[in-house]
Amino acid sequence: MHPEWPFSTFHHIHIVVPDLEKTKRFLGGIGLPLQNYTHHIAGAFTTLEGITQEEFDELGYAFADIGGVHLQFMSPGALDSPHKRFIEANGGPRLFSAGFVVSDVDAAEQALVDRGLSILIKGRHENGWGFTYFDTIARTGFNICVRQSPKGKHSHEPIGKGEKIFSEFQHVCGYVPNLSATRASLTEIGLSTEGYNHRHEGDFKLLQGLSREAFWNLGYEHVMVGRVHFQIMSPGIEPSPQKSYVDAYGPRAYSIGFYVEDTDDAERQMIDRGLTVAWKGRHQNGWGFSYFDTFKDLGVMICLRQSPKG
Repeated sequence: MHPEWPFSTFHHIHIVVPDLEKTKRFLGGIGLPLQNYTHHIAGAFTTLEGITQEEFDELGYAFADIGGVHLQFMSPGALDSPHKRFIEANGGPRLFSAGFVVSDVDAAEQALVDRGLSILIKGRHENGWGFTYFDTIARTGFNICVRQSPKGKHSHEPIGKGEKIFSEFQHVCGYVPNLSATRASLTEIGLSTEGYNHRHEGDFKLLQGLSREAFWNLGYEHVMVGRVHFQIMSPGIEPSPQKSYVDAYGPRAYSIGFYVEDTDDAERQMIDRGLTVAWKGRHQNGWGFSYFDTFKDLGVMICLRQSPKG
């Protein structure tokens, strides 16, 4: 299943952090260097709502290009910006938004307002780019953004690339308490998901940090945006890391995932660089995953995921 307009192409995954330089050191140490970027480009905003020019100008911003999708990190300044309030409300880093590229941001905004979404922040720039963030925390655990690039450009120039392990996104995942309610609310805005049951694929030869029962009882919905899985999940009733997460935080982004060719080799490299495996699985049909405990540093887990051969 693929989503309808305006959700057909990812632009970014955006995390707000309290200390951008600390985040850059952490990610650089595991092979995902970030490139500083400034929005102080020629021209001026013609519209800016939900944030002042001064608040916008003092945001720290760095990113990596992951196969054409931007992994963005922003840190607020001293002013009382939406990003500063977001950090303070959550007590640390948290995934702020998933963004989608559109050719006409005004049309996309109107379509989503007509479908019931509320605008959080918006901007229009005289050089042709613009964005609108919608308040969808209660639906997905993070906000949704539509973003129009300057004419003739899909995105910023591809700089700040990661190593081979971090060369392509596999997923962005939010955990929610009520999967059926979330599915219905996403369908209302044109981001329809479909359920998937891993049971029919066979069994795991290794599952660590999570019981088989807890894994099989995870509710799972997704939609493919290009090759990236937009995932929404909910835990079952049995104790699990996912249930503890939802009980503690409510709807919230849980992980960002990357495709790798060999999960075992990629996992060893991450352990050698100081990461700790939170939970992992290796399946008898060839696919596997490792989730790393990067929550305190990034506000989400990092997952490395090997697809079945072929």
